[in-house]
Amino acid sequence: MRLVSGRSDAFCVTSQDEYPISGQAMGGRLPDPRSVIKGTDWAALEHAYGAAQDTPLRLLQLLDEDSEVQAGALELLDMSVLHQESLYSATAPAALFVAAVLNDPRTLARHEDYSTWDDRPRPLRAALLEWLGQIADSAAYGETADEEDGNDPGATDAVRAVRGVIYDAVSPHLLDPDPTVREAALSATAALLQSPDLADRISGTTQFLRRLLAESPDRRERAAAILTIGAWGEDTTGWLADPDPAVRACAALSSGCASSTKATRTILRALLDPAAIDSWFREPTAADPWAGDPLPRIE
Repeated sequence: MRLVSGRSDAFCVTSQDEYPISGQAMGGRLPDPRSVIKGTDWAALEHAYGAAQDTPLRLLQLLDEDSEVQAGALELLDMSVLHQESLYSATAPAALFVAAVLNDPRTLARHEDYSTWDDRPRPLRAALLEWLGQIADSAAYGETADEEDGNDPGATDAVRAVRGVIYDAVSPHLLDPDPTVREAALSATAALLQSPDLADRISGTTQFLRRLLAESPDRRERAAAILTIGAWGEDTTGWLADPDPAVRACAALSSGCASSTKATRTILRALLDPAAIDSWFREPTAADPWAGDPLPRIE
């Protein structure tokens, strides 16, 4: 461990050599998180509330030993560098720091309040992945339609320029042991792969998801993976024979199955029993208010 000073009681930032990170950036690796803190002129950057000189402290607090401090830091970062899904000049370096510390064991700390709108108990790592996905989604707005996004000049381009680096940090977590981390990684990966520049990563990512589909016993997780693969235009016909009718139906919804008689029959067969379809994925309850979250691509 080495110290990076953010205030009088400095936080430890784990050297990149002390934990593995998959990625290519700055000489074939993700940036060392310490270099992001020390090598960025934060006072020259801005977030929603002005100069961003407070951002390094918030980033370092993500690695605090107290999960309450971590949760508060993420909430403040969300309010400042991603305020109402807007991007700022401080957003790209903040996102790079978060990507560079995803594998830090301190991001495994669990808390039930990583944001004001989400009280699921889950690891910080899941919340950080979700946050990176929101940043990627904002950066993708208007990209292919050449629309104005309303962000500060250059802020969107700066985020778009580092999406490949962030993807390399995010994608290994598609196979994380924790299902909440896998879910967040899938959402973030899908958001990142909206980038035309990352289209060549889709095939490899599909292989990750094929492995997940082979290993996961969870219907919702498998359905989400199938819908994501199908949205990328990848082949889903192999799952038209899946033993789970919900997975078969999700596979049949892929645009690549539009001319498949088997896929059409799968959908029609499912529609014969709408009550069964309604039972495939649980509805929200007081005990589990997140059970009814929409599946990807199906709002």
